[in-house]
Amino acid sequence: MIGWGVALACATYLYRPGGAYFLDNAHLITHEAGHLLFGYTGNQTIMVVMGTGFELLVPLLLAVSFAWRGHTTGTAVCAWGFFNAFISIGIYMADARDKALPLVSPGVASDEVEGHDWEYLFNWLGVIKHDVQIGNATRYLGYLGMIAVILWLVYMWRRSENGTLNEGRWE
Repeated sequence: MIGWGVALACATYLYRPGGAYFLDNAHLITHEAGHLLFGYTGNQTIMVVMGTGFELLVPLLLAVSFAWRGHTTGTAVCAWGFFNAFISIGIYMADARDKALPLVSPGVASDEVEGHDWEYLFNWLGVIKHDVQIGNATRYLGYLGMIAVILWLVYMWRRSENGTLNEGRWE
């Protein structure tokens, strides 16, 4: 049990050679899939919003699915992944004006990508000058959420009768 908590806490700090966080690739795939899936609506704003929306929706729905079945570990891992996504989203938000991050778009070379989701959204909302503050708040929310998930996992382990996580309907 403690091993799961340590693994969840440390996974944020696992880097690949390029320097990105370990889970960034999974979040990037769901982010780009959100753009592609919701691009069929024909609405630019929905397509842009649902990149981040889908990035958050996938781990959230997985966490709900595990919770519905009473699987504590699966719920914790997916909820932790949900809050972990807030970190990269916050970094992306804070970059709205600077546009220093390399951007990715399916079928386009990274140096040819012109649109920045959060620049578009923050301009549309009229809050572009607060991009760094909003991004930092989003990152901190992610860190707090990940800590809360680990504390919940420890709580669930401590309250179990035999010292293991019961994987089944919660009582």
